[in-house]
Amino acid sequence: LAYNSIVFAAYREKLIEPKSEKEVQLALKSVKEFHEQTLGLTVSDFEMKCLPTEALDDLLETSLEFEKALLPDFFGSSLGEDAMRSQFEMLSKSKFCEVQTDVVLGKPVWQTFFQTLTLGDVNAPTEAST
Repeated sequence: LAYNSIVFAAYREKLIEPKSEKEVQLALKSVKEFHEQTLGLTVSDFEMKCLPTEALDDLLETSLEFEKALLPDFFGSSLGEDAMRSQFEMLSKSKFCEVQTDVVLGKPVWQTFFQTLTLGDVNAPTEAST
């Protein structure tokens, strides 16, 4: 989803103009390879904007209430409330966040990447000058 957001933002900012689904897929593949292989980073290295803590807390409490009401025996088990809280904590740092595409696209390394990206060319660039 992070790479999709970056490609969509690049399109919105007219940094790329894919003419087909194949070119969109090439852009996605190129962005992913550049980020992971050339830059040696992972999705978690992107600047993210996440739901505020208060909203996350409300969502967790509502989820726990539903779980307890619908599955009281399971909720009380070792796989219930504690596991749900733990899983929610882990997911709250990724599933309820989005990449700050303006920050990514504002970086010179990404500007250079998109300036040199040629869609329709299976040998799209995977390196950029830093």
